[in-house]
Amino acid sequence: MKLIRTRAKGSGLVETAAGLILIIPVLFCLIDVAALVIVQTANDSLAKSCARAAADFPVNDPQGLAAATNRFTLYQDSGILRKVTLLVSPNAGPVPGSLSPPIPQPNATAGQETVVCVTTVNCVLPIPVPFGGPAQTQFVAYAVEPIVGQMP
Repeated sequence: MKLIRTRAKGSGLVETAAGLILIIPVLFCLIDVAALVIVQTANDSLAKSCARAAADFPVNDPQGLAAATNRFTLYQDSGILRKVTLLVSPNAGPVPGSLSPPIPQPNATAGQETVVCVTTVNCVLPIPVPFGGPAQTQFVAYAVEPIVGQMP
């Protein structure tokens, strides 16, 4: 039996180029989605951390806002987080400038004073989508914590 060898005439190069044309945009999308997930998680953590810091002091105590601001400054200007804003309100009602009141959490009992913390983060995508799509996305996070620094 005679074995006939054929020569490859560049078909491997064409297959590699066609595969890369399909794989590279998918990888870019995955990088953008990963950045969005990381920013949303960081924003959630920031809101909860600031609310917990402000809840250690009595209602309308300037030290509560100062504690929340100190926690807030740790997160500012880190990586892809841009324009991080903080709003602390000493009640569980609608927060000024928000579209709807935050959902009360189960740890806030009726008649207990709570602190509401709202953080807003603008995320700049690492790889912007060509031919449209926003280059940055805004995330808003609410956190409601009962005030534990006040004597009953």
